[in-house]
Amino acid sequence: HRLRDEPKSKFGGQGEQWKFRRHSVPLQPEPKNNPAAADYFAALPTGDSQERICARLERELGLPKAMLEMHDVRWDSRANAAAFPMRNADGEVTGIRYRQLSTGRKWALKGSKDGLFYIPEYIPITDEIVVCEGPTDMLAAASVGLNAVGRSSCMTGAALLREFVRSHRVRRVTIIGDNDKPHDRPDGSWWRPGLDGAGRLARDLRVSARIVLPPPHIKDTREWYRSGLLTKNSFLQAASGAKWMIGS
Repeated sequence: HRLRDEPKSKFGGQGEQWKFRRHSVPLQPEPKNNPAAADYFAALPTGDSQERICARLERELGLPKAMLEMHDVRWDSRANAAAFPMRNADGEVTGIRYRQLSTGRKWALKGSKDGLFYIPEYIPITDEIVVCEGPTDMLAAASVGLNAVGRSSCMTGAALLREFVRSHRVRRVTIIGDNDKPHDRPDGSWWRPGLDGAGRLARDLRVSARIVLPPPHIKDTREWYRSGLLTKNSFLQAASGAKWMIGS
């Protein structure tokens, strides 16, 4: 920006000085879908590369290779990690969640929008779904025949799930919470992220919802599945005693 004109210099030149002020440019609202994430994911290899990474994940995570392939898990050589697609309620890819196999570290592709983990072709027309935390818990639940949808963490995804519930005409939701250890607060009280996050989601969904926890000493849905104790019948039996609540 030009701020002012200086008088002529003693050397006879105009002496006009230009000064510039740096300013930040406001960020434009992100589009509904993130084409960069969708295009990047679409360019990741399938075929033999996908088959190899799904076979390795089957060995290391204890999840069926066929389910990993149905979820369209791919290998990203640049990130040196497995890439799990995140989707909106219409099934479109909006982001990528990475899992590094050597360390178990998880992160998202830069520019990703938060999304849900589910298999569009595997979700039948139904009025009831099961909500888990993360892609591997979702795949564990789907592997026993549950209509599973995963959110990115125990404290996120309420708005995305409300949209999913509305667009798929879901009437009832069963939320599987993690058996987390209590976490201390500065005021001396404590909280359990998995259970508290499930309760918050149940209140936010605006449909009938209930909360189910894995058996004692089992942390999450994937561990429940790997223990051999999770079947569709055993889950329905465990859920039968849970109280239905109506969200606000």
